[in-house]
Amino acid sequence: NGSLVGELTYVVKRALGRGHCALCVITHGAPTEKDAWKACRSRLDVPMTTVHLDEREPDVAAASAGRTPCVVGRTAAGAVVMVATAADLDACAGQPDSLVDLLEERLAR
Repeated sequence: NGSLVGELTYVVKRALGRGHCALCVITHGAPTEKDAWKACRSRLDVPMTTVHLDEREPDVAAASAGRTPCVVGRTAAGAVVMVATAADLDACAGQPDSLVDLLEERLAR
C-alpha cells in the first residue's frame, strides 16, 4: 500500500525476509524509481504507470485481485487484461531491461 504505514510495513517485512514485491525490486530503489527503470521504460511505445495496491482503479483491482504483483494493460475497448504475472516479474530477476523486453514482446502480439 502507498501510505506511509504501508511503505514502512513493506520495508520491515522485506528486511525480515517476509515481504517481497518483484515489481518493486525491478522499478524502485529507496525511495524513488530507479534511473535504470526510467531509461528502460522510455523504450516502451505505451505509457506505463506503477501503482500500489491501494491506488488501483476499481476495474484494475478486480482484474488483478489475488494476482499481484503484476502488469496489466487496457485494451482499446477499455478492458483490463493481464500482461505479466508475478512469476513473469520474478523471472526478470530485478532487471528493468528484462521487464521491458518481456512487455515489448507481449505487446507486439
